[in-house]
Amino acid sequence: MILQFTVKQLGKRKPYLAKKEMEFPFEENRKYTLEEILKTIVIKQVEEFNAEREEKNLFNFLGEQGIMPSQKDQSLSEETIEAKLTEGKVKFNDIYNTKLANEEKAIETVLYGFKDGIIVVFHNQAQIEKLEEEIELKEKDEFVFVRLTFLAGGW
Repeated sequence: MILQFTVKQLGKRKPYLAKKEMEFPFEENRKYTLEEILKTIVIKQVEEFNAEREEKNLFNFLGEQGIMPSQKDQSLSEETIEAKLTEGKVKFNDIYNTKLANEEKAIETVLYGFKDGIIVVFHNQAQIEKLEEEIELKEKDEFVFVRLTFLAGGW
């Protein structure tokens, strides 16, 4: 089943993650608790994150043919630079932090974030307030995650 996601942070004009569609092993018209949905999303995200790290780290100093890439291969084209500028950061595709994500710790962090009110979840524009709340999923349902930021200091 394909679900749509948007991740926002209050105080930011652009969403952290604009609407993205992802495939999940959920059955249509079946009810799942928010906790089950969050765990499934986190597991998928951790798998993708770790796969990207492992793929980039395996002999990343070698080119596709197993030889050192030429200086020309490492330069950025004007089209690439323009595309990166719209994202706000121009860089090579090197990954410097090679540490893999811990699935259990990531699930624990998301669940604590929701319980503590740091993360607010909306399903098709309706706020979900409890992890035990059951949600009937349909193809292309939309989830919006809002990350709240607490202000520090006095008035």
